[in-house]
Amino acid sequence: MRPLPKGAADTYELVAGARRYRASKLARRESIPATVRELTDAQALELQVIENVQRVDVHPLDEAQGYAALIELQPDTYTIESIASRVGRSPAYVNGRLRLIQLIPEAKRAFYEDKLTVAHAFEIARLQPNDQRRALQECFPQYRNAAAILKDKKAEATTVRELRGWIEREIHLDLTNAAFDPQDETLLPRAGACARCPKRTGSNPLLFPEVRQKSICMLSGIGLARGSSDVAASCVPPDVDLLTGASRNVGLRRRRRSD
Repeated sequence: MRPLPKGAADTYELVAGARRYRASKLARRESIPATVRELTDAQALELQVIENVQRVDVHPLDEAQGYAALIELQPDTYTIESIASRVGRSPAYVNGRLRLIQLIPEAKRAFYEDKLTVAHAFEIARLQPNDQRRALQECFPQYRNAAAILKDKKAEATTVRELRGWIEREIHLDLTNAAFDPQDETLLPRAGACARCPKRTGSNPLLFPEVRQKSICMLSGIGLARGSSDVAASCVPPDVDLLTGASRNVGLRRRRRSD
């Protein structure tokens, strides 16, 4: 517990132990042991996040929201690495959880309702919103739309391997086969060359640890398998926030050169 910020005297805020508190009320206990500490908002939130991730039944999305809240509260103090150290996880684990925040609402709901596994969710969360909708539909090809998927309590998704194969065929762009030069700084000056883009798998191994190919663009809207020489691929400036998806610059579009 901590003294309630800006509250009246002898009023307190429960920081950790909410389940024990509820259990004591059900048991009709008149008093329970408690520790009172002076805590800042950041310290209180950190304790809550640590307690939450130690739960056996914590949902990955709830865990992700806790990490994101810490980063938002004090971005200079709470980095992926510092959070990983505090909760006893690897930076790749924390980064993977944060990635789940990017899920579109219907995918989040399907995940909460156990229609999607955490492995499905990871694959979908890395995609752009429109591609996420396509991927969600691909997980349940027998359903007409997301509403039908969410309505059926017995809906079962295809395997993660099948989903990953579909994404590689239909979404990802292999820059080694691109009709433009990935090293060209002038292709779209405000974005820079594809070779140094943080959304190229080889540029950010923490974000894409399981992707072996280093030349895959994770922002491409249409795969090369379609054979077009004028395929528009989504692109962002190098200073895009990979955790929130927000950019300080205007969104950009990169167009493949025709042969």
